[in-house]
Amino acid sequence: MTDRVASEILTPSEVKEFTGVASADKQLEWLKLQRIPHIINRAGLPVLGRYCTRMLLSGINPKVIAQPASGWELPIGKIS
Repeated sequence: MTDRVASEILTPSEVKEFTGVASADKQLEWLKLQRIPHIINRAGLPVLGRYCTRMLLSGINPKVIAQPASGWELPIGKIS
């Protein structure tokens, strides 16, 4: 993994500190319970983005920001 990619995701020790548990199964359980966006890598470990985690810790829901306003659509026909 490149340094650039590594800096964008939490390290395993940071995930442990963030979730409060060491077991990957318990981490995944807690992340799902808290509805925290994450992915599961091939090894079955949770992967959390650093930016998203910072937003959550600041009280900002990243899912709300990522969703377009209701009724908005990308005007595909106007793109040349």
